[in-house]
Amino acid sequence: KQWYQRRVAITAGIASPGYPRHYNNYPDSTDCGIVILAEEGQQILLEFSYIYIEYSKTCDYDYVKVYDGLDKNAPLLATLCGRKTREDLRELKLSEWISSGNAMYILFHSDSYVNDRGYSADYTIANTCNKPTIENSYISPTEETVNYQESYSVTCMAGYTTYPSDPMVCQKDGTFDVTVACIRIQFFLVNSAGEPSADAHGLLFARVGDNVGTVRDNKFSDLSASAICQEMGYTSARSWSSGRTMWPSVQMAYNVNVLLVDVECQTESFAQCSYETTKRGYSHRQDVFLNCGISEWAPEWSEDWAPDANDDGSYNILQTHII
Repeated sequence: KQWYQRRVAITAGIASPGYPRHYNNYPDSTDCGIVILAEEGQQILLEFSYIYIEYSKTCDYDYVKVYDGLDKNAPLLATLCGRKTREDLRELKLSEWISSGNAMYILFHSDSYVNDRGYSADYTIANTCNKPTIENSYISPTEETVNYQESYSVTCMAGYTTYPSDPMVCQKDGTFDVTVACIRIQFFLVNSAGEPSADAHGLLFARVGDNVGTVRDNKFSDLSASAICQEMGYTSARSWSSGRTMWPSVQMAYNVNVLLVDVECQTESFAQCSYETTKRGYSHRQDVFLNCGISEWAPEWSEDWAPDANDDGSYNILQTHII
């Protein structure tokens, strides 16, 4: 006995002949082929929910085969037999199969003896995703489309950062799981009262999209200080300090983490600086205090503001760098 079916629905179920009758298993000596055909530029996602097919080590007797194309001359994706539930199939990574193009062929075969309930599966037509247009960025790969579950990575031009930083993964409906933008980092200074500084000096904060945090002093230099001061609209930096915790009033006003690390500049243009954004829970012992004003300045010191001891029992020492 032979059956041939052609499916074009967006989402539907398929099964072996006779499924899901409990007492009437699939017939003997049967070949049943199903072609799933999508539009050009689409793919087929097939997920098996149940397989009860006569078992053999190499699935020679009864089986269901999945081909990546219109017929059994196409590349073979899977050959399945035995008894497996959806959970078994998922655990064995045998549940989902994706076509490379717009066609998939499923062939069920039974020999002349020993049969079982058969198989059940669902399929979904998945769209490809078009390459996004993102200002101030480089996007890879360079192909104009990616398939379902493939992704684009976004690298921003100097002076910009990706927000969020995750890759853009193609979903079934032809959209991406996240929307990524290249945004300019905004800097501002906060004084000891926890308010925006009007005196061009204070604790340095950075804003990246919805995230606000402090700047850690590792790799920070005089050039970094001058570049950031100019980024905020000042002519240059006068001095910068590090090596202590933030003021308690600032800690209360801004319940934030360190946001920017490894700020390294080779010129006084922040567009030429390298840096990393972080979600790690660093302490604030190495926050940068920055003076963009015309006078010498360093954060006021008080025993009440002394930092917690380091893990080895030592303390960070307040360091002021005069530029």
